[in-house]
Order: sequence, then C-alpha cells, then structure tokens
Amino acid sequence: MTRGPAKSRQRLRGKAAVGLFSQQSLMDRQPINRVKFIVMGEIQIINSRHHRKNINSKSIPNRLAKFSILIVLLLGVLGSFSIISFTFYYTRELQNLPSHEFLPAIFSSHGRKIYEPTEVFDRRGNHLIAVLENPDGRNQEYLYIDESRSKILPESLILATIAAIEPNFWNNPGISWESLQNNNRPTIAQILINQFLIDEQTKPTRPGIQEILLGAQVIDYYGHEQILEWYLNSVYYGNLAYGADAASRVYFGKSATDLSLAESAVLVAAAISPQTNPINSAEASIAAKDQILTEMFNQGLINDDQLDEALEQKISTREAKDFPINLEPAYTNLVIEQVSQYIPVQQIFRGGLEIITTLDYELQEQVNCTVEFQLKRIDGEDGSNLENTSFDDCEMARLLPSYKQNGEEQGHKMVADVAVMDPIQGQLLAFLAGKSEKENLSRINPHPPGSILSPFIYLTSFARGSSPSTLVWDIPASIPPEVSDLEDEVGVFNGPVNIRTALANDYRTPAIQILSQMDPEQVWQLAARLGLTSLEVPPGNGSFRVLFEGGEALLTELVQAYGVLANQGVMTGIAHHNGALENANPPIQPQVVLQVYDEAGNVLLDCTDQLSDCRPIRRPVVTQELAYLITDILSDEVARWPSLGHPNSLEIGRQAAAKIGKSNEQAGVWTLGYTPELITGVWVGPEDRSVGINMHEQWVSGLWRAIIQYASREYPAVDFSVPVKISEVPVCNPSGMLPSTDCLQVVNEVFIQGNEPTQTDNLYKTYYINTESGRLATVYTSPALIEEKVFLLYPPEAESWATEAGIPKIPEDYDILDVAGNQESEIMITVPQMFSTIKGTVPIFGRAAGDGFVSYRLQIGAGLNPDSWFQIGDEQDEPVLNGKLGTWDTIDLGGLYVLQLVVSYEDGSVSSSMVQVTVDNERPQLDIRFPRDGDQFEIQDMDAITILVNVNDNLGIDKIEFSIDGDIIASIESPPFAVPWKLSRGDHVIRVTAHDQAGNKNDSRVQITVK
Repeated sequence: MTRGPAKSRQRLRGKAAVGLFSQQSLMDRQPINRVKFIVMGEIQIINSRHHRKNINSKSIPNRLAKFSILIVLLLGVLGSFSIISFTFYYTRELQNLPSHEFLPAIFSSHGRKIYEPTEVFDRRGNHLIAVLENPDGRNQEYLYIDESRSKILPESLILATIAAIEPNFWNNPGISWESLQNNNRPTIAQILINQFLIDEQTKPTRPGIQEILLGAQVIDYYGHEQILEWYLNSVYYGNLAYGADAASRVYFGKSATDLSLAESAVLVAAAISPQTNPINSAEASIAAKDQILTEMFNQGLINDDQLDEALEQKISTREAKDFPINLEPAYTNLVIEQVSQYIPVQQIFRGGLEIITTLDYELQEQVNCTVEFQLKRIDGEDGSNLENTSFDDCEMARLLPSYKQNGEEQGHKMVADVAVMDPIQGQLLAFLAGKSEKENLSRINPHPPGSILSPFIYLTSFARGSSPSTLVWDIPASIPPEVSDLEDEVGVFNGPVNIRTALANDYRTPAIQILSQMDPEQVWQLAARLGLTSLEVPPGNGSFRVLFEGGEALLTELVQAYGVLANQGVMTGIAHHNGALENANPPIQPQVVLQVYDEAGNVLLDCTDQLSDCRPIRRPVVTQELAYLITDILSDEVARWPSLGHPNSLEIGRQAAAKIGKSNEQAGVWTLGYTPELITGVWVGPEDRSVGINMHEQWVSGLWRAIIQYASREYPAVDFSVPVKISEVPVCNPSGMLPSTDCLQVVNEVFIQGNEPTQTDNLYKTYYINTESGRLATVYTSPALIEEKVFLLYPPEAESWATEAGIPKIPEDYDILDVAGNQESEIMITVPQMFSTIKGTVPIFGRAAGDGFVSYRLQIGAGLNPDSWFQIGDEQDEPVLNGKLGTWDTIDLGGLYVLQLVVSYEDGSVSSSMVQVTVDNERPQLDIRFPRDGDQFEIQDMDAITILVNVNDNLGIDKIEFSIDGDIIASIESPPFAVPWKLSRGDHVIRVTAHDQAGNKNDSRVQITVK
C-alpha cells in the first residue's frame, strides 16, 4: 500500500524555536525619551510599509557580493589566526547550508495558509482517528504587513513582537553573535530559520554557524518586513495555534486584525514561552503581558495613556479545546508520545504528517459500543436488557452474558478501561480509557491493582524452585504480621491448598504468604521487567499490603506484562527511549505506530522495517517454562470452579488463560486474559475514584469475555504450546508429593524438568481407631473394634482453623492398657516404652521370671495386630530381673511394630508382655530449592534472597536449621521452611539441616557467589 498526503503541499520539517527574553533585562533598562521613540516607532512602520526593498529587482550576484562584504567585515575584527580558522569553518558550513529559496514556496501555498494539521489514521489508513489541530484556529488567515492588503497584521502586535524579541530588528542584519555563545536571544530571522530550514535530526542544541549565516542571508534576500510577516504567520503560540491569526481565534475568538494592544502583548508572551498562555497559565500570562507593555513604554513605542489603558484592560479568553478525535483520545496521546521519540513533537503538531497506527478501527468501534451498553446495564438504565435490544450495529454486545444488574444500589457513574493487544507483535489493537464528564480529553488513569498482581508473585516463586503443586496453607496464621490487621478482609480460609488452586481462585492469603517468603522488592522488580515500569507500590509495609489496598497500575502495562506470559516469556513492542537513544536496554511499550509520512508522501518513520530505529523489539524476560506454568494455571477451567462455579464468564469456548483481580478498597475490578494470539484487559470502576462501591465480578468478566470472543473470531482455536522441558507427573493433592497409600486424591501436575517431586506424601496418614472409645487403638484393643481412618496432618498453627472447619482431629489418647500385673508383673518390657519411636540397634530391658520358669524369647510383628511373628535372637533359659533381655537390630525396618516377650513355664503354660513401637530409620529428605549450587548474585540487582527448602519425613519434622558459612541464622519447626538472608559480598556456603522426631538428621548445602 502506498501512502501519502491527499493534499498537494510542500513543506519542510522544522522545529519551532522561539526566543526567550530575560524578564529581568526588561526591568533593568534605563528610561528613555518616550516622545522620540513614539515618533521613531511610527516612522519605522511607515518607512517599512511604504519603502520596502524591491526583492525581485536584485540580482543574485549583487546579493552574494553584499553578503560576502558583510562576512569580511565581521572577520576583520578577529585576529589573523581566528580569521584562518573561522574562514575554514565558514567554508565548510557554507557548503552544507540549506537553501533559503524554499521559504517563498512554503508561505505561498494554499492561499498563504501555511499550517496543515497532522492526521492520524487506523492500521489500514482508511479511517481518520484524529486531526492534530485546535478547532478554534481552524479558520485562520494569512495576514500581511502591507497596508494595501485587505487583511493586515495589527501595528500593536508588530511593535510588541519587536520590543520583546528583537528591539533593534529594523537595523539588525539578522544575526546575533550573542546567541551563538549562550543560546539566548536569537533574532526573529534565526527563529524563522529554525522553524523551516534547519533539519530537526541534525539541529544543534545551541545556535550554530549555519543559523547565523542563514539569518544574514534571508534578511538580505527578502528584507526585514517579509521575514517579520512570515514569522508572525507561523510562530507557535501554544495550544496548537500556529500563526497570529490562529492564536487570536484560539485565545480570544476573533481575527488577529482586531487585537487590542493588551491582547497583542498576551500573544507575544505566548510566542516567547508557549506554556505562558492565557488558557493554561493565566496568571503568568498576565504578568508577562504587563512586562512586555512596560518594555514597549520604556522603548518609547507607546505613550502613558496607551500603557495605562492596556494594563487596565481585562483579558477574556475562550475555554481550552482539544484536537478533534473520532475514537479514543487516550490512544491518540499514546500515538503522539511514541512518534515524538523519533520525530520532534513540535514537528508533529506543526502539521503536514500522516500517522498510520496499529488501531483496528472496526474492533475499536465494537469495543466502544459494547462498553457503553454494559455500563448502562450496570447503571440500571432502561432498555439495557439483552432481550429488548437490537445489536445491528454492535455485534460484540450480543456476546455479553445474559444477566441484568441494577446499579442503583451503588449510586455512582461507572467507567471502563479496555485494551486489546497482539502479544506476538506487541501491537495495541484497541484501547479505551474511562471518560470523565469533567474532562475534555481522556487520559490513561492508574487504578489500585489488588490481586491482579498475584501471578507475578507466583512466577517469582516458580523461578526459585516451587511449582503449581507446591503446598501452601490458607489459614489465618499464614498472614504475615505486616498485614495482620487485614485478616477480616480475607474472608474464608481454605486450609491446605496448592498454588494452582490458590492462584486460580484468587486466594490472597497464600499469595501474601509467598510474597513474604520471596521478598516483595524482588517480586516487584520482576514485575517491572515484565512491563510494569510505572507500578507504584506503597512504601514500607505497603509492599505487602498492595494485594489488598493502595498502589497504582496502568492497564496498558498490565496487558503488556500478561502478554509476556502469553508470548512464552518474550516481551515484544517498541523501545521507549525517553530521550536516551543510547540506552542499550530501554523499556518496551506496546506498539501503536506503524508508519509516518510527510506531506509529499515520503516515509519519515517506518516501524514495520526491521532496519528502522522504531522496529519492534523481542526481548526474552522469563523462560518459556516459567511462563507456561502460570499460563497452565490461568487456563485451568476446573481449577477455578470452587470460586466461580461452572459455567462462568472466564470460559470462552476455547483455551484462554484469565484472571480476575480486585482490591479491598472497592475501587474497581480487573479482568485480564489471553489466548495464544490475543490478550484483553478490562477494568471497570466508579468515575469518582475516591469512592468505593460493591462491584460484581461478573460485570467485568462478562465484558472481558464478550471482547475477547469477538476479537478472536477470525483465529483458529488452538491450545497453548507446551515447552519441551515441561513434564507431567501424578502427585497427591494438595501436598504435591508423590502419591502414598494414604493419599485421598491423585492428580496430574506439570513441572519444569528436574523439579519433579521425589518424596512421598505425608499430609495424610492412616491411624487405627477404637470405634467404641474413639481413642487410638493399641495392641490390646479387640480386633473387632479397630477401624483404619485417614487423618489430615496439619501443623499446630492450623489447629484453630481446623477446629472451625470441622476437620477431624487425631485422638491424643490410646485405649486403656490391660497389662497383667502392671509394674509388679514378673513378665514385662520396660525399654523401649509403649508407643515410643526407635531406630538403629535397640537394647531391650525388662523382667522375665517367675515360679516354674523354663525360658523366654523376644519376637516382633508388623502392624497393630501382627499376622506373623519373627523371633529376635536365641531363646534364653536364664531368668532376668530388671535387666537386659536382648538386642533388636531395626536398621532395615520401618513403621509400626509390636515387640513381644514370651515366657514358658514348667507346667507348659506361657505368658507374654507386649509394647507397641514405631521404627524410624529414615533420615529426612530435603532439597534446597533456592538458591541452587553455583548461583551468582549481584547486590545491585537484589540486596536479599529467600532460602527455600523442600523437606519430607515419614513421621514428622522436629526442626530445620539454616546456617551461612557455619553460623546458624534460623531454626524453624513448622512449614513453610523459608528464611530471608541479606546478601554480603563473597563466596558463601548455605547449609540446611533437618531433624526428625526420631532423632534422624540430614543436611544439604549449596555454594553461591555474591558480587
């Protein structure tokens, strides 16, 4: 497709450079003879208008001769060495000097109207999105100095301009050596040259020799009057007003021919400093106006009466107006911001450009009408029922869920933000910013992010060794002290859950628990790398509280961050240089600009060209595997059923990863979600951001569903691709460990290869219960009364939650023991004791005696009621009274056993004594999840890390000790086993030792380097 302007215009790129005069210098000047300068001022104007130079009669050789003489005279002032150096420099600059002959063509076209606005189009170039002009200045006219013309510039404006910018204008050859030295007070000719002749891409930061040379040329070639006329018809006065007539219409609603003296001074102040204009800075504008009038009086250009009248005149201005926009103002602002990184903003607004954006016009229109309809439904307006509405022009609205919500209960006007992006190309296809009736131009407003940030918390956790199956405890005790006052805001606690369930159902306690383990600073740094560069997290404890309250996030940045997950860990978009093109690793923004053309149809900027400075950048941020783990959770429809039910508005008929987020401030609800090809983000909340309302999640998720279903209609339904380093393993839910015989639910879970579980589930355990007493059965309990029952093993800190949730508690007492003869019995095992845990080689003590004693033997049986017995050692024929009976080698055994002492008597009878013990020879299994052996860290990237450990034991952990270089830094008795450590430079050995309840221990260590 060949693009170019439809109009026949000839313009050069140029930056409007205006001279700033010193306010102090005006006050420091001495009084002068006013009568003399009033006469002189009138004579200057009259002589200029009636004795203009006849430009056409001059020959080019004569002009060049005069110009050369001027240069020679200037050079004569300098020393011989300076003359040689400057002559060489002058010659070089003269060779590259732009031609001033373009100026007449610029000011002669289009009926001498030099300003044609820049236009912004959709991605196909068929629909005009915005015209970058002030509508009040649209009917501007070219005004002349020559009084013989019908439209002339007012004398007051001419005098005020000269007085404030270049008092010796009529006698100045068009150059200012002072400007060459200190970048101050350029001449009117130099300002005009900067606007139209000096190339924007090569323009120096301060006036250069080219500007000086051209200034002298144009004055000599065209004369003072023509240069002043061109200047006044083109200078920028702020608020997209170029030229005096446009400025007068914008600020005062009339032609510049009717300007008063005071109004002329106001415009001159705006020409000197465009931000000092009567609309945007009324007080500063009036002060600058009075200063200019005083300067005119001091120069003798006005008299006492004129000064007093102008100072007393009340300046009335029009209200500010924005440029005409057909669709979305905030999107247009994004376009201007992105283009201005490569083309100066003054050139953009001066006009003549055509900007082709990434906007899908048809999709944007559908978004606009669907949002409007949904907000009406929320506000409870009549006619907002789906059943009674025609959707001839808004097909997307047909996809909204069939429910009606009456918004009268909340009583606040609702607004919505929407963004649709292609995560692969990084292009923003549609965008809508919530409009306020108080604002003429929409802006992108940040909102409290709340739990929409939780995926980045779990992503950080996955990067440090956890997985979707990692167990977390959703209980009150898991809430860190930094947010303990918000416990009542959490709602229902769900006990032991895995990360998959916690994230899919927006359980915030597990998220804040993981956030505390990971160190919030590290989490938010990762979020920034994913695109949340302007995320505002409250200081101090606010880093923990942001999931509940406070903070600010932009929808555009959230869409980009979620887009990294959709694009398998790769961020795509346009580099945001922010004036620093040398930045080797600039932030990336969603692409909103494709191409920019000048008025002749030439390409000024082509962001589709892979060789262009604005070409899209693809930057890997996280690994494919880490991104996939989050995507797999967010696309798990079954996982979110506990909170959303089935069906729900996050189910769109194809695989989609989606998340609902909110904060406790009731300041709105988010829904972000993506397919492999598209990502859509929606925020809905009150227009008045200071109020809180009770938002229904389905209002927002239903809107998200309609948008992404419609936007995806032309894409084939495909699933997210699975990286090759992802494995699937059956695990016990919710512990995430390998299934045991006691596991109640086995599910398939995804892992990054090498991070699969190696320990067996220990969250559930079978106990033998006496069905009559409810106590733990013993070896003496009647087999007919014994029942096997599986219990959840929860930590002590979860006891209050378990009681409230009705979770059965493991009985603490055993059945009453029926040991014949108790302590006085001559047949008894005293060591090991009943119900003790033993390991290794165990000495057995007790008594084996009595009348008619023949012999005794020791035997063991597995389980509570052994089916078979195995003898320990040889049978002994010597009685024992309170001594050692034998030795039991348990090294290869484990679990519940019954140890029995059997004594035989002369009459053929036998007696026995039994103890119930647990054999535990297994050392705890542990693995340091983070950091890994050999990891290297830089303090400039992070100042602390969290040491994370996976621990498993068949019976139970007693404590976990953490040490750095031999010094114990923490001892923890219950999960989660995580300890933060502030980094220090050097090589360090991290050692973690696990002790179980049987006295077994094991350790693991890694070595890291901190730079």
